[in-house]
Amino acid sequence: MSIEYEEIDSIYLRNEPIYEIIRKCNDDILIVEIFSKEYESNDFVLFYFSDSVKSEKIIQLTNEYAQQNAVVIGACKKSISIIDKKFVELKNLFDLFFENLTETQFEDLLEACYGTKSGEIHGEPYDWILLKSKNDNLCYVISAEGDSINDVTELISEKLKQKLTKDNAKKTNLICSLERQDSDSLSISDVATSINKISEGIEAVTKIEAKLWFDFQNKNLVKKYKLVCVFSFI
Repeated sequence: MSIEYEEIDSIYLRNEPIYEIIRKCNDDILIVEIFSKEYESNDFVLFYFSDSVKSEKIIQLTNEYAQQNAVVIGACKKSISIIDKKFVELKNLFDLFFENLTETQFEDLLEACYGTKSGEIHGEPYDWILLKSKNDNLCYVISAEGDSINDVTELISEKLKQKLTKDNAKKTNLICSLERQDSDSLSISDVATSINKISEGIEAVTKIEAKLWFDFQNKNLVKKYKLVCVFSFI
């Protein structure tokens, strides 16, 4: 696999990060590996590309990473036409797939994946597979920043309600990743209140099939808190 450049991010970070984030560019395809130092393997691999990239090349690269037992996620900058059979097939090669993703949203998704095992409240990479939609394998990402957990909870709840109502969702799977600027431990009651409020907002529109919550410290936040929610309709 030819690599034009490779760099390791030193951001996101607590004192002893368990992950390295390795960015690779292969022509017009950005590949981001979230590498576990503990197990010396990739926990996540994210692809970011446009619909102008040849699907054959993405398929080749995806197959290479699929052998590593990592969660392989695809993200396209635009919607993929259902008449483009090669790209429709391509979507199903990924464990999860996103369309119409801006660079900012892609970074939000990357941060959420990073947070899976990086904080006091954590999970496992394969927890993400619960987001896989049986209908179209599409997932969505939204985020909000604020100076309190309540602020970001209010913003996320409203964004989720608008999206779920618009798409007439029947059932929803949800992963929330909370980032905090400082190293102070989170109040369990604050977290519980936030989870309950978001859940209540969703359940007013649709049923929650499954939900997970992670957190980690991100010293580079502009505001004190950031909440990223990744979800799918099933």
